[in-house]
Amino acid sequence: MGAVFSNTLQVEGRSQNICLGRTLDVLKLLPSLCWGVMSFFAFPAYLSMGWYTPVVLSVLSTLLSIGFAYECIMYHRRFKYVVAGEYLLGWDQTQPDYPVAKIAAVSLILLLAIVATIVLLNTYYSFIEPCDARYNKDGSNATDDCPANLRAAPCNGLCEGCVDDPDCKAWTEFLMAQEGMTNICPPPNDDYVGDATFSCAADGYCESLATCHHAVG
Repeated sequence: MGAVFSNTLQVEGRSQNICLGRTLDVLKLLPSLCWGVMSFFAFPAYLSMGWYTPVVLSVLSTLLSIGFAYECIMYHRRFKYVVAGEYLLGWDQTQPDYPVAKIAAVSLILLLAIVATIVLLNTYYSFIEPCDARYNKDGSNATDDCPANLRAAPCNGLCEGCVDDPDCKAWTEFLMAQEGMTNICPPPNDDYVGDATFSCAADGYCESLATCHHAVG
């Protein structure tokens, strides 16, 4: 009786380990899957606005997501699946091809992503956010922190339909002339309808999320 009970516990333990292992195999794919889906849907929105920097970031991030998912499926799973005595997709391999080169490439991309995040967000918080009252969290129209060589956005940042400066076009051109760094995240195209101007915030936060994803991957 004791031997039967012991064998039953061992079988249940193995079943639980198998379920846990398969669950982990699936969970490891979620960061790549979620980021890839988000990038896929963000792509047309940014493209229609003419914000090409986040478009490029979306494409690169989607490609990286596919690469991470491939590595997880092929080399970093807990189970190998066999059909008719043959490993699926060559899943008898345990080591990826060119592991050192891949680690070096991903590390370089991660470093570049960190630098890009810092530059983009610094540009936003230094020149754009303090000069645009639309970003005030308290709802005020104050732009006291706007640098002395710049000027506040017209119509309190409500650029769509602004009579003084339609689409804040003159203001955005002035900022790009005064602070060259703002040229890395230019405003949307003339066909865009809305109050958005520079894409620095969208670029920076998109890149910061991508950086987190790359680190997890």
